[in-house]
Amino acid sequence: GRHEASLVEVDLLELAADACELYQASAEDQGVTLSYEGSPVILNGDRDLLFQALINLIDNALKYASTGEVKLQVGKDQRSIFLSVTDQGPGLSEEDRQRVTGRFFRGADSAKVSGSGLGLSLVQAVAGMHGARLELENVNPGLRISMRFMADEAVG
Repeated sequence: GRHEASLVEVDLLELAADACELYQASAEDQGVTLSYEGSPVILNGDRDLLFQALINLIDNALKYASTGEVKLQVGKDQRSIFLSVTDQGPGLSEEDRQRVTGRFFRGADSAKVSGSGLGLSLVQAVAGMHGARLELENVNPGLRISMRFMADEAVG
């Protein structure tokens, strides 16, 4: 469906803290350490959509990283602002990384994992709506998914 964007100043570190608080008990039940780090970064964005995208990333990370750690990172460099979620799961093949943001896509390793294959397509749509790009990178072990926003989108 369509969503009318409501752009406000959003502190991405606060968003990460709220998302970690929401998922902390689930992560602990799985034996996963869920944490966040970074510094406050303010972005003009739709807080609700950004939060939904972030919890989709956390939910995916917890599904595929059945143990270990899931880490959220917020930061800024000279060119961009980033919000990333890194897990210690199996990662993705190059082919799957190219296709995983497609609607209803479920990789070969997802047979034992619940879901409809819409989570990352929603994250992709939210990123696009905010002028960001979605980056997927194997980090051995695991996968890092980042939303990278242009630095001039920041307001403070």
